[in-house]
Amino acid sequence: MSKKRMHVSVEQRIIIKFLAKDGVNPTEMLRRLQTQFRDNTLSKTCVFAWHKEFSEGEKKSRTRAMIAVQERA
Repeated sequence: MSKKRMHVSVEQRIIIKFLAKDGVNPTEMLRRLQTQFRDNTLSKTCVFAWHKEFSEGEKKSRTRAMIAVQERA
């Protein structure tokens, strides 16, 4: 099996997605990422933008699911 390494920014987006679903705020995410990735950490702007994207995406998904359930009733 090949041991190709994932790009650092992709790794961090995966972590941000996980932490957003776990309810962690973006400031805490940035602190954790800086601890782990040091000089290779995504910028504050990127971390906050990805947090917003993943958080809003989750809300939109829940809203669509609730609408679908209401339409079936």
